[in-house]
This record gives sequence, C-alpha cells and structure tokens, in this order.
Amino acid sequence: MARKADVAALEARRFEAARRFARGESQAAVARALDVTPMTACRWYQTWTREGEAGLKAAGRLGRKPSLDHRQLARIDLALRRGPTAHGFATDLWTLPRIAEVIERRTGLRFHPGCACRPNVNARIGRT
Repeated sequence: MARKADVAALEARRFEAARRFARGESQAAVARALDVTPMTACRWYQTWTREGEAGLKAAGRLGRKPSLDHRQLARIDLALRRGPTAHGFATDLWTLPRIAEVIERRTGLRFHPGCACRPNVNARIGRT
C-alpha cells in the first residue's frame, strides 16, 4: 500500500499539471514533462477544467477500506485469546477455518479461511 508521502507526491504532481495547464501547456507537453501517459494528462485536464485544482486533490486513503473496524478487531482478539474450546471446538488448536468461523460469529463478516491468516488481519488483531 502507498505511504502518505507517496500520496502527497502524487497529489503534488497533479497540482504541477494544473499549473502547467493554466500556463497554456498542451496535454501532451504536460504528459511528457511529468512522465505520465497522455491518457492520464487528459483525465487531469478534464478534471481541472470541470473542478479546478480542488478536483485534483488526493481522495484520502488508497485502496479498499478495511472490512473490520478497531472495535471488531478488539472483540476478535479477545475471543481468540479465550481459546478454541471456549467457542465449542473439541480441541485447543486454532485452525484457519476455526478462526474464520469465530470472526464470522463475532462480526457477521465471512472470511475465507485463507484470508483469516493474512498478515494484515493478523497484525491488526495482534497476532503473527
């Protein structure tokens, strides 16, 4: 995922394009100067003409929003710390399908068992 500095740098590049458009530079010249495709320069130009520089501002976070919020993650973490037997499983061994089932019970969100072990989910619930 892009860091905030990357987002700021991308926004600065779009603002530079807006300054160049305002000076009368062509879309092709802006594309060459900023090392972007002509289609990107065209999209920036269209946005700039419709909305001004404000339309080129960064939208905020990149990518999809996390499906689990901090409260849900805390509930999952607490549930997992209680152990599998506390959730009705026969043994005290966590498996990916069991973790996915506990996540679904606690949040109503269904995760594929393979996704329940992804680093972003594990790191967010304090597990590695």
